[in-house]
Amino acid sequence: VDLGHVEMAGESCSDGKCCRWTVLLNNRAVCACHVLAVEAANQRVQTLHHFGSHPLVQHVRAAQGPCGRCLGAHVLTTFDLLRESPQLSLSRLRQRLVAIPCECQLAGHVVRAVSQGLGQPAGPPV
Repeated sequence: VDLGHVEMAGESCSDGKCCRWTVLLNNRAVCACHVLAVEAANQRVQTLHHFGSHPLVQHVRAAQGPCGRCLGAHVLTTFDLLRESPQLSLSRLRQRLVAIPCECQLAGHVVRAVSQGLGQPAGPPV
């Protein structure tokens, strides 16, 4: 199993620096390109597809402009941060999200959605 392409289509950067193939591994956001399948055996792996109906995902997908290639990295990183700290400050969230390579300014849409409460109340399914 190639975790970098579980339920996803497209090309990766081949070195994991793009964060495009971010997954939650036991509720922690990780770049799947850096995880061997044997390391993920018997672990809980969730992709963006597990959260397709979550209000945060729906809001960001509805925003005009973003290409969405890094949507998984932004959303799953946000869920990981909110799990760590339910009272996450928007400045800390923004700081983590801008570190994700992104050409479409998706971080701003995610921060706006979280500030509207779309990421916090429901959180990711457990």
